[in-house]
Amino acid sequence: MLRGRAGRTTKERGRRASRRHQRGILDVRRRGGQSVSATRLGVGLPSMIPGADPTLIARWAERADAGPFECLATGELLTSQAYDPFVALSVAAAMTQRVRLLTNILVLPLHHAGIVAKQAASLDAVSGGRLWLGLGVGARKPALSHAAGQAPPDADLPDFTAAPAHAAGRYERFGEQIAFMQQIWRGDPVTESGLRVGPPPARAGGPELLFGGYAPRLISNAVSWAEGLTAFGLAPDLERMTRDFELFRNAWKRADRKGKPRLLATFFFALGPAAESGTRDYLRRHYDHLNAKQSAHFAASISTTHPSRLREVFGRLADAGATDVIPVPMIADLEQLDRLADVLGPMSDAL
Repeated sequence: MLRGRAGRTTKERGRRASRRHQRGILDVRRRGGQSVSATRLGVGLPSMIPGADPTLIARWAERADAGPFECLATGELLTSQAYDPFVALSVAAAMTQRVRLLTNILVLPLHHAGIVAKQAASLDAVSGGRLWLGLGVGARKPALSHAAGQAPPDADLPDFTAAPAHAAGRYERFGEQIAFMQQIWRGDPVTESGLRVGPPPARAGGPELLFGGYAPRLISNAVSWAEGLTAFGLAPDLERMTRDFELFRNAWKRADRKGKPRLLATFFFALGPAAESGTRDYLRRHYDHLNAKQSAHFAASISTTHPSRLREVFGRLADAGATDVIPVPMIADLEQLDRLADVLGPMSDAL
């Protein structure tokens, strides 16, 4: 049986997390009269950490499913050592029963829409309808401007070169791809002879779709098809995330959408004695085009390596309306998951 820190089983950790969770709700509701307990805690998989043991994905997922976490997330970086997001989430699906599974994000214009529709429907079906499909247009920058949210020239998008796929026209293609995938998930024929693409997703009409991106125009337009927004910030940039949430909420209201949108916030984290060195090592290996000086500067800008700062960031994002806060690990060690649960579990509304 999988055991956690100090020999505790996952079931024991789940019971402890549940008790911490109940205490945490009461504590947060008393804090200055401001309730943040409606914000749920998720966590990234270690599948994007260069050199991570592939068996760690399974153990991490099982441990998270027994803890105070609402979802497991992983992204897509083609020109990196990261595992394919559908493969990583399939491993997580096999090891879990409760948590949601999030692509954060899948760069849709890198792919053929019909294939993505089949992959997503398959994962949604085998996981019992737990997939959240986060989609983006693609703007991975090969320099420090990645942290600034600036759109680079098409020629500076290495993932499109490696696919290969055309970067030009990806914005127009993005909307067409989403419409085609929704057609497939409805069960409509997609060929002149009437053939359909299956299997059907567990969720009628397809998995829940989320948009991930920086551009204000794209954020506002995404309410026509997305159930929510996933915002990413390296440092993190709380002002930009708050602005993006407000943009999406306002567009949601203008479109007369019912209910409330899902608003996700993701950022890097590392905890414990190895937090600073682990951050530098992660950035050096993940962004291997950076020189030592750039990597050190980049690492210094990431503040979520201390428990007090993590609590502050969680609280501020909750105040900004985040429905889910999803820290992404920079160190491939189960101890990081335990530390995160201890620091933020009492503040969340998971379980």
